[in-house]
Amino acid sequence: LYTSPSFGNHSMWRAFQEPHVKTLMKQLLSALDCMHSHRLIHRDLKMSNLLYTASGNLKLADFGLSRALPASNKIVDDGGYHLTPNVVSLWYRPPELLLGSKTYNQSIDLWGAGCIFAELLLGYPLWSAKTEAEQIQMIFSGLGVPTAHRWPRVMEMPLVQQGTVSLQPSSIKKSAAATSNMPLLDSFSYLSSSGLLLLTHLLHYDANHDRWTAA
Repeated sequence: LYTSPSFGNHSMWRAFQEPHVKTLMKQLLSALDCMHSHRLIHRDLKMSNLLYTASGNLKLADFGLSRALPASNKIVDDGGYHLTPNVVSLWYRPPELLLGSKTYNQSIDLWGAGCIFAELLLGYPLWSAKTEAEQIQMIFSGLGVPTAHRWPRVMEMPLVQQGTVSLQPSSIKKSAAATSNMPLLDSFSYLSSSGLLLLTHLLHYDANHDRWTAA
């Protein structure tokens, strides 16, 4: 998707214009909707797994980690499935997996779609940490520290219960404003209200209720 061959050099990347991003996101979400409607989950949504033709067609690629969801009677109480937790490249991994959840569903693909949405607009990855701990701290800094109101199951996450990850605002860098607000939105204040709604609901902590589906 990028015009620069130097993937690691953010300064050389060129972001797409808003009309192009709209077209690309519609195609990406349509592809995910097709997969999810057939009970398939991609599990490795990231920029390098998207192909872009000269005529403007986006293709979703690399289904090596994709799986068919178990039968409906295998679903667990929280709306997820017991599947391998070591999936999704770090920069696009949703907070529930970063916090050690052993169950998930198609909504992990939508978090990746939100990261890609932001990346298409910015021209570089939204969060590009080197470790899982750093990645979750970057997310907290951008979206605010999750609360039980915003994410009812956050206190049930294994790494939160173990005390490995703190939800105290003092543990987050000052850039997070130590509130439940979303400082990240300042970077996208130029978007229309519908664009902001899409971004915030794809990057929502509550995967089972407030994170939007591909449809």
